[in-house]
This record gives sequence, C-alpha cells and structure tokens, in this order.
Amino acid sequence: MPGSFVYTPTARNAVRVLKAEGDTLTVGGHLVVFDDPASPQKDLAGDYFTRETDFGPARELKMTGQLFHHGMPLKDGTVFDAPLPLLKMTEDEIGIFVETTYDMADDYHRAVGTAIKNSIEKGKPFGWSSSTALQTYKRAADGQILKWWLIEGSPTPTPCEPRTVAGTSVLGKAVPLSSLTPLKMRDGEGHSEFFWRVADAFYTHVASYYWWVLEVYDTFLVAEDEDSGTLYRIGYAEDGSAITFAARSEWVAVERIVSYETLKARAETLRSLRPTGIGSNDFDPELLALSLKLHNHNLATNLRA
Repeated sequence: MPGSFVYTPTARNAVRVLKAEGDTLTVGGHLVVFDDPASPQKDLAGDYFTRETDFGPARELKMTGQLFHHGMPLKDGTVFDAPLPLLKMTEDEIGIFVETTYDMADDYHRAVGTAIKNSIEKGKPFGWSSSTALQTYKRAADGQILKWWLIEGSPTPTPCEPRTVAGTSVLGKAVPLSSLTPLKMRDGEGHSEFFWRVADAFYTHVASYYWWVLEVYDTFLVAEDEDSGTLYRIGYAEDGSAITFAARSEWVAVERIVSYETLKARAETLRSLRPTGIGSNDFDPELLALSLKLHNHNLATNLRA
C-alpha cells in the first residue's frame, strides 16, 4: 500500500525558497516545462516547449536576465521594471530550472523577495514566465514553439504555463511549498549541485544501477526502484561531509501522481486575470511603495536626459 507521502513531479516547479541565509535569499523553480510533441499539455496561449526548442545564446551561457512580472504595469499603473539578478539555468527531466539570489539588504530585492515568500506562505506561490522578442520567435501551427531566444524570466502570479505554479501533496492534501524549504545547500552551492551531491551519495549507498532519484528535499528524497517500478520516500541526514540514509526497513512506498488535473482551477483563475491584469491589492505594500519610488526616479532621469 502507498505510504503517507504523495509524490508529484511538479513539486519544485513553482517559485520556491532554496536557501535563506543572512542578507541573501535564493529562490528557484522551473522557468520552462518541456512537453512531448506526441501528447503535449499546452499552456494558456495554446503553445508548448520541447527539449528541441531553440532557446538561443542563453542556453549555452546557462543564464538569462530577470524582471518582476516582465516589467509590466499593474492595472493601477504601477510599474516594476528595474532589473533583478541574472537567472542561472540548468536543464533536467522537467525542463529548464532557474535560480537566483536576492540581496535582502537592497530595498528592491527585499521587496521582491518578501512578495515571493508571502505568496508561498499563502499557499499561492508565484510561477515563472519567460519572454523573447518577435524576431527570435517561431511557432508551428500546432503550437509547438520552435524558436524562443530567452531574453528574461520573471516571477509572476499570472504565468502563462500553469504547471509552474504546482505544489505538492501529503496525505492527498495540499501543503505550502514552504514546508519543504529551505533546502540544505552549502555555501556557493546551487540547486543542481545540491541535488546531485545527495543523489550521488544515495547511488553509492545502494550500490546498484537500478535506482533513479527523482526529487531531493531537505530531510528525504524520492527514488524509484526501476526493477519493480516502486517509488520510495527515503530519509537522510547530514553530519559534516557525510550523508547517511535511513535503514531499508524504514523506506516508505509512495504513490506517483502524473496528472496535472489539480491545476485546472488555477488555470481558470489565471485566464480570468489576464484580460484586466493584476492589481495592487495582490502585492505587499512595501513592494508597491518601492515601485512608485522607482517609477518617479526613472521619470526624473528621463526628463533630465
């Protein structure tokens, strides 16, 4: 029988906190979700990415720019168009994973970081959304995106891809992503390095080629026994440089959920928001105040020029 933890492959798609230490806040999630052209799950615009999509130089550089909500104004006219730290990109079985670190001593960074944390605590985490330019965009008739040179990625409450706002479930009940974060990453370690450090330790521990690590959390990982197809939740602990894993008798069989049906309601919400945009009530007052100050500064700079 399945155990108490229900694994979903979208558990780390949303904007989530990876590490919070001192004046820094590292967040990450999936900027792009890859689809199989044979059975794509299209986004709200009717499009879908594949691993063969041409993402331009950003793919080779493994980084792209970052704005908040694509720098677009809210319906009350406030604008968040200041650049944020670059997004570091890695590719995995889901799509393109990005992460970035905010300097929480900086007013603008702190306001954006606070808005992200608040969205997680409310159980409505922001998603990631990417943008390109008209001359670096090409789309097939069925919605497959053939060319999409990444210019920037944005945390936003209204992403075009609903799967970037997915959560996870315990006992079949939705829980905030904050319950699984921050991850135990070391200084200077990114999400991919953290994942493979723990996964490689597990592979050494089981001494078998027939296991596949799917997710790594702060105190446990989810791995699949490829012989039986069974997924297990496996606890682990770190002591200095050593990683120890729970005894085999303590591993818990878990259920795999591959369906994205639970995102339908969120998708409809996003569709209803798109025509009018989002308003100032959706954001932290500190972020709004900073946006107004930034807008006035940019206006004054433009007038001087």
